[in-house]
Amino acid sequence: SLALPTPTPPTRCEGSMATRVPHTARTARGQASRKARWRTARGGAAAILCIALARGCWLAAGLLSEFRGSPAAVAVNSSVVARDLVTRRTTAATIVEQHGRYFRNTNLKMTATTAIAILAGSVSWRESFALVSRNRAKFTHVAPAWFVVSANGRVTSSEWWPVRALVAFSLRLPPARLFTPLVSFKDFDLPADNSTHPELAARLAVSVAGSCGSSSCDGLLVDIHLALRRQADARPFANAFVRALSARLRGGRAGGRQLLLLVPAYSDAFGVADVRELLEHVDAFIVQTFGFSSKVPGPSAPLPWMQHALTGLLPAESASVSGQKLVAMVRLGGNDFRASGGGPLCNRTRYLELLRLHSPRLDWYAEASEHVFAYTDQRNASHSVYHPTLKSLHDRLTAIRSWGVGVAVDEIHCGLDYMFDLL
Repeated sequence: SLALPTPTPPTRCEGSMATRVPHTARTARGQASRKARWRTARGGAAAILCIALARGCWLAAGLLSEFRGSPAAVAVNSSVVARDLVTRRTTAATIVEQHGRYFRNTNLKMTATTAIAILAGSVSWRESFALVSRNRAKFTHVAPAWFVVSANGRVTSSEWWPVRALVAFSLRLPPARLFTPLVSFKDFDLPADNSTHPELAARLAVSVAGSCGSSSCDGLLVDIHLALRRQADARPFANAFVRALSARLRGGRAGGRQLLLLVPAYSDAFGVADVRELLEHVDAFIVQTFGFSSKVPGPSAPLPWMQHALTGLLPAESASVSGQKLVAMVRLGGNDFRASGGGPLCNRTRYLELLRLHSPRLDWYAEASEHVFAYTDQRNASHSVYHPTLKSLHDRLTAIRSWGVGVAVDEIHCGLDYMFDLL
């Protein structure tokens, strides 16, 4: 008979266990890696959220701390008119002593027409916003300078969306103001090839209108004519852009939003023909009625010069309708001139320091309705300073009301607290 082989007991397969152990290890390592990535992503998102919230809280705290306008600001029971401070014979000592005392009834509005607060500067707009927030009842529109069109046509913002959302929300609180940020073309370079201008104007209109929608704006203030006034062949492009932007803001799905146009005075870049062409496409033409003297000593905005700048933009056939859309600009900053030249004195701290240090005599320039004073610096150089006072501001606002046009206040952060009693 055949002898069958004796069966051997099964042995443990070393190879199978060897393959299972590494598989389990790889699974554990993969899970650990996914958990680590998830923790990293979650931590990054939390960090971004915390930064955004911190910046928003920082802005809110800064605005709340500056609502009084300046540390020396004090609410009093009478206005500057009642205190007889609106006079040609004002003194440096009176300005230094009284500038922080404003009328506590900040809801009293002296201007019945359109009143626009332009908050210029990437940083200084916060200080301007603090002053405007306290006097918000005096304005119909608030326009912080947030958006810039770069040289290549890209629209960027100087503030994060949480900041923009916070400001937009605060302006919705009673008394609600229209939120119309400024879109500046100061860095934009117009291509030399005119054939590309129509398409570029349409594309830019889409981008700029999108910025308005993402920030919950009530409209936009655009300075394209002012910024491009020295670039050749910019006028037709600017008008085409305004028409295209108007169609997107004031019509279509986003209908109801306003388009405000900031334009130069006495310039070949904008004239009565442009007002006639764009009259139906914009809600207001804001005329830069200052800058009469910018490099040589002289007044900033003589009253006759301001009036002529406005009337020169009125088409004869529709003067009344056009006049209702005109807005005159008033700046709260001044100029400090030397014999060799000069520049803006847009710093109220510096202005008050000059008054305290030199105690100058303020002379009234009757032809321009402005005050001027002189001083000598440490290098024995003579200076002449033209800076708004209560009297000069009062005369301009009175004239603007009599002309039946609106007012736009620029360089608000340069203004003194008691100046807002006149608005």
